Amino acid sequence: AGAALTASDEVYEILDDLETKQSRIERIKSPHTVNPCFDALIRRQEITDVLRALLG
Repeated sequence: AGAALTASDEVYEILDDLETKQSRIERIKSPHTVNPCFDALIRRQEITDVLRALLG
C-alpha cells in the first residue's frame, strides 16, 4: 500500500523525506480500525491495566 501513496489519506500519514526526496509512511492513523490484530492488542488486559495506571 505504501509504495503507491504520495499523499496522506484517511488511513496513512505520508511525509516527504528531504534526504531521499521520497515519500514514506509516517504512521497508520487508527491501526485498530485497519487490522484486527491491533484492535485485539489494545484490548489486552496487560495494556489496559498500564493505561489505567497512567491515566487514572
